[in-house]
Amino acid sequence: MAYSTAAATSPSSFEADAAAEQRVGADERGASVDRSPLNPVFDRRYEQGAGAESQMSQRRLSKAEYERISRAARRRYDSFVIGDDGWVLRGRIRAPAFWFERNDVGEDGAGVYWRRPYIPVVTLMVDGWPAVLFYLTGKHLDSCTFAYNLTPERLFVAVSVMRKAGLGRYIRPAAEWALKETPPYNRGVLEPALRTLLGKPRSRSRAS
Repeated sequence: MAYSTAAATSPSSFEADAAAEQRVGADERGASVDRSPLNPVFDRRYEQGAGAESQMSQRRLSKAEYERISRAARRRYDSFVIGDDGWVLRGRIRAPAFWFERNDVGEDGAGVYWRRPYIPVVTLMVDGWPAVLFYLTGKHLDSCTFAYNLTPERLFVAVSVMRKAGLGRYIRPAAEWALKETPPYNRGVLEPALRTLLGKPRSRSRAS
């Protein structure tokens, strides 16, 4: 399996916060400046500078609005420049980054450590968090699963990334495994999203 670094097509969850989209203005030199209420540096900068713009840069949020915006993906930039007359974010990055990591070491919980190159685990990482685990035996895929600690939002980001990476055919097997094996600590959160992904309504016996 090839290892690569790439950018994924933005899923719908990355577009869902349109109402709270960051405003991008221009400074005196025409460079882009992130003027988002999510940007604490911007808030401090303009709160400390008196005037109409300071008042316009802040608005009260309801708790629901705050929680929604806090969970939404932040805008991404590939450079951050700080100068005497202010700071500038440039190079908008619209999609999550992903890569693959290989691991073939482990331990049995009793102080025995081992390395088994013939049964590695390849993990699809999305923005630094494990999203999907592929368990290999030799040159063949044995099984795969979504990470058990995913939130529903991250699950659907992971699905989008898998499609972008050409691994769409493993979405259903990974979801079926996770649906069966997700431990109790996160089952109540992840199971409904997995069932939605698989098109499987919750059974009456499980609901009761």
